[in-house]
Amino acid sequence: MYVLIELKRKKKFFVLFFFKIPNRLMLTLSLLKKELEMSRLQQKIGKEVEEKVNKQHRKFMLMEQLRIIKKELGLEKDDKEAMNDKFRARLKVI
Repeated sequence: MYVLIELKRKKKFFVLFFFKIPNRLMLTLSLLKKELEMSRLQQKIGKEVEEKVNKQHRKFMLMEQLRIIKKELGLEKDDKEAMNDKFRARLKVI
């Protein structure tokens, strides 16, 4: 795995500006820490979004299963059946 550091041009030149290697290393380390923190935050947000989507998908699937079971048991009618029943009831009145 590799680390992708997206430093702006100014920051890159700023790092290269230091002549002493220890100073460069310390600055580079601080920039890497910031990148790591941003990466962790992005992962956390991504995980939360994925969990929310999975939860909503699960809820939708369960609701659909419940609707189909109710329909099979005759406890619920779909729109076409309900409309047909309405028309039949009106025809009986006429």
